[in-house]
Amino acid sequence: MKRITKSVWFAGSFCILVLLLGFSDIQAQTTAKLPKVISICSYDSGAAGYVAISGIREAVEKLTPMKMRVEPYGADPARILPVKLGQSEGAMVTWGTGYPVSRGLFEFSKEEWGPQPLRLIWNVGAVTGGLGIRGDSGIKDWSDIKGKRVAFVPGATAVNTQTEAFLAFAGLTWDDVQKVVFPSYSLSMKGLAEGTVDVALPSHTAPGAYEAAASRHGLVRLNPDVKNVEGWKRAHKVMPWLLPIWTTDGPVYKDTPMWGGGYPNVLFTYPNVDSSIMFEITKAIHKGYDIYKDMHFLLKSATIEFNLGPIGGKMPEEYIPFHEGAVQYFKSIGVWTKELQEWQEKQLKDEKARMEEWKVKKK
Repeated sequence: MKRITKSVWFAGSFCILVLLLGFSDIQAQTTAKLPKVISICSYDSGAAGYVAISGIREAVEKLTPMKMRVEPYGADPARILPVKLGQSEGAMVTWGTGYPVSRGLFEFSKEEWGPQPLRLIWNVGAVTGGLGIRGDSGIKDWSDIKGKRVAFVPGATAVNTQTEAFLAFAGLTWDDVQKVVFPSYSLSMKGLAEGTVDVALPSHTAPGAYEAAASRHGLVRLNPDVKNVEGWKRAHKVMPWLLPIWTTDGPVYKDTPMWGGGYPNVLFTYPNVDSSIMFEITKAIHKGYDIYKDMHFLLKSATIEFNLGPIGGKMPEEYIPFHEGAVQYFKSIGVWTKELQEWQEKQLKDEKARMEEWKVKKK
């Protein structure tokens, strides 16, 4: 009996050893497939997106055998082109750039571009905000904005478009308010503090927001509640890439968390980039959160919870699908749900429809 038990023990141990050696061999093969250096395109050095991806680089280099080179570019097409051509593994941009790229809009509506098959790796925090209201303006609700003085900055398309989107949320247009022209964005923020304008658009942690809140006029925020479906439909007609983001930082929001409007910084790639690379990058971003979280305020919200649900735990309806390597990682740690799979399939289906429509349009 003892001899049989000993034989069984040796056989079992041998099987376990074979499995461990096999697993080690698989790991070695995976590591061998990884490049020594990868590159990620980004905004110019000093920009929030550049600082954020530099923080993520720390995690990737500490937790994988790969070195990450961050390549700054000044214009959106220049940031995307190296990824499209296979010269870079990915790019970090805001969803304000990702949406037009994936839909073939603006600079990307040219024949050599069109809708691009972008693949999401990670939602890296969001710059959010909403209309900043002068505290003693008498504005208590969205309808109170009618007839009030609203800041407008010539040439600042992103600021003016987002302001217009929030006016649309309120059921208003520029014709319903007094447009007050400022020569720069910073001066429009100063207008809130000095009382020369009733409404402007400071982001949640903008210096102008703090200045306005500390002034004798004070600062008020209105809540563009995600439950106001019709309001968001109107806003999306003006600015489809504006997303409702739960906001907890900055003046007013810190004491009274509420919904704001904004868009995440997205780290994306193309579908043809090797899944093993994307698996390891995704894993490093997840496991390395403590490495980079304090390097920039955007990185504090670069959690896996935000990544898989930036709108109060849900993914945006109109977005881009995750890369297969990222999906493999999410499945491996048990966070890829049935709902996420359904969402992924819808994104892929919508992308295919956009591509086919573009092909017909080009003929």
